[in-house]
Amino acid sequence: MFVKNDLQKQFVNGTIGIISELNYDRIMVRIQDDGSEKTIEVDRQEWEILKYELDKEKPGHISTKVVGTFKQYPLKLAWAITIHKSQGKTFDRVIIDLGGGAFESGQTYVALSRCRTLEGIILKQPLRSRDIIVDERIAAYYEQVRYLS
Repeated sequence: MFVKNDLQKQFVNGTIGIISELNYDRIMVRIQDDGSEKTIEVDRQEWEILKYELDKEKPGHISTKVVGTFKQYPLKLAWAITIHKSQGKTFDRVIIDLGGGAFESGQTYVALSRCRTLEGIILKQPLRSRDIIVDERIAAYYEQVRYLS
């Protein structure tokens, strides 16, 4: 799975692929692109390590300072990731296993909403009512706004 958006738009954070060639200085990955398969060469990407500080010259503003950089391939194994790690990603196919049950509000929503289509969702077991945990503060806010409209 790719973990960064590509500036050339060959892949985005969350794109799933299969490594077809791997050696010291070259990684080739097969991905689906608009229904067809293509193989792309993956280059190392650079990440910046930032330090955030209050801006002394502009009170109330935050400034950033680069304190380091590192380079690595923007890939990680994706045979299994947690719901938490999937946040912000979008997939064509997901297998959701809530075997131990959800333990946080919104967790099941995040798991289900990662997939682009209903057809791409496979549930390892049927959802149970205990898997749907609602944050009571959100429910109260929704009710308050609903009555104001």
